[in-house]
Amino acid sequence: MHQDAGIANDTGDIGTADLYTRLVQVHQKQRWFLKEILRKGDNLVS
Repeated sequence: MHQDAGIANDTGDIGTADLYTRLVQVHQKQRWFLKEILRKGDNLVS
């Protein structure tokens, strides 16, 4: 998605670039959250 955002930005398609950027941000936040849950070992995951 990073590469696609770059391509969209290079071609002037700001809307698509923004869409990809927002999707990447959501996925990165979810990844961080899940890693923290697993790291803490607070029994939220079986």
